[in-house]
Amino acid sequence: MSDPLLGKQFGNYQIKKRLMDGGMSMVYVAYDSHREEDVVIKLLHDKYVANPDVASRFEREIKIAKSLHHQYIVPFYDFGKIHNKPYIVLKYMVGGSLNDIIKSGAALSLSRVSKWLSQVSQALDYAHSKGIIHRDLKPGNVLIDENDDASLTDFGIARVVDGTQLTRTDMPMPGTARFMSPEQAIGADDLDYRSDIYSLAVLAYMLVVGDYPFDGPNEVAIILKHVDQQPPRPSQVNPKLPKSLDRVLLKSMAKKPSERHQSAGEFAAEFAEAVAKHGDVITVQNPDMIAPTRPASADVLSTLPGLLEERRKAQNAKRRRSFSGRLVRILAVFSTIILGVLLGALVLLPNVMSDQDNNPPPTTLQTPTRPPAPTVPLLDVLLQTATATLTLPTPSITPTPTPYDVPNNWQAGTVLYVTQQTGIAFAAGADPINPEQFSPGDTVTVTRGLVEGNQMREWFTLPDGRWWYVVSSDGTSSGWLPESVLSQNFPPELTPESTSEA
Repeated sequence: MSDPLLGKQFGNYQIKKRLMDGGMSMVYVAYDSHREEDVVIKLLHDKYVANPDVASRFEREIKIAKSLHHQYIVPFYDFGKIHNKPYIVLKYMVGGSLNDIIKSGAALSLSRVSKWLSQVSQALDYAHSKGIIHRDLKPGNVLIDENDDASLTDFGIARVVDGTQLTRTDMPMPGTARFMSPEQAIGADDLDYRSDIYSLAVLAYMLVVGDYPFDGPNEVAIILKHVDQQPPRPSQVNPKLPKSLDRVLLKSMAKKPSERHQSAGEFAAEFAEAVAKHGDVITVQNPDMIAPTRPASADVLSTLPGLLEERRKAQNAKRRRSFSGRLVRILAVFSTIILGVLLGALVLLPNVMSDQDNNPPPTTLQTPTRPPAPTVPLLDVLLQTATATLTLPTPSITPTPTPYDVPNNWQAGTVLYVTQQTGIAFAAGADPINPEQFSPGDTVTVTRGLVEGNQMREWFTLPDGRWWYVVSSDGTSSGWLPESVLSQNFPPELTPESTSEA
């Protein structure tokens, strides 16, 4: 189906070709008769014109783009409306995006990547100085010009520090799962510019390693890894990389913003220093990396805040237990010291009293003074100190778990047969109305999922003692089946021939 806008003239713009179909806008290359050059026109999708949230986000991008003027931010030219749909006009970057470069399977040297990171970091530090947090730094939002210089674009979900936070309509938090900082993932109210530094480090990791630090079957799985897990060391994944780069990349991917580089420029400078003697090391890009993540359903995404809240509670409880344990140990040491002082006082006190009896003080004339304050015996002072009442948090004691005696203990990847007619039990967020039905002889594969205690495991147990396994029949979605209906052996009452005839 041809695009009705192709070849049309709108003011001084003639639409030449459709460049791409973005999430909320269509992107065209047009000829600008005033500038006598090609430009890019981003036009809001028809389906979003009546959506106030998306329209507001688009208008926000226009406002922010107009306010930013930097060598490494894609220049803003114009804005207006075509057929009542808002558009924004930007400089046409002939080199395409980093997405396009990765898709081509290009070989990138560390020196080239370092140059791009330096340029993007300058753009970020400039935006941060204006109180703007990008929040969606990724390969598709870094464009390359005719001089192979990189520029930052797409401030559609940017947040102005003193402004109102916008959210995407299809996710509970804005951003892209593979590049999202932990604090952005949990929807932290105090998110600041260091979230962008985390995303910049993820982008750098991807370009030099040739793979994502975290990936998974859907957005939720990836987000949980950003929150919970540590990325592999870059030099372990790509042995050609200098080990000095590990510290630089992993520092800015720290879970706590305070432990990261505190500016994008600082990160880029340390990156450049780490690769200075290895600039000709080449990483061949894997085009498969650009494959989109399998979107999680709205129901699954709606469970994400609850999962993250449980993680926050668990982490807070762990910190409280750690603090209580340290405090108890400190008090124990303190009590031991006090006890030693007490014993020493009891040993020395008779000697002191004996010395005083044998050597009475000489009689002297004393100048009258105010009455002395009542004395408190040393023993009483020590006892008061040792028994001082302290208000302590009640420690939450978690018993050491006993080893699980897991029936069969099937690991992820094990192919199993279903031994009797059954229906799958879905995890929260899946569709329970049309559960998948299995017949004897059907196969499933053991996988891993989030189960009791917010742990990633292949199995879990119910209070009644029944064991369940996390399984998948299509390699993407997963659910639960009881251990009692699964076996590594083909059901003996069936034969492959009878199953195929059925």
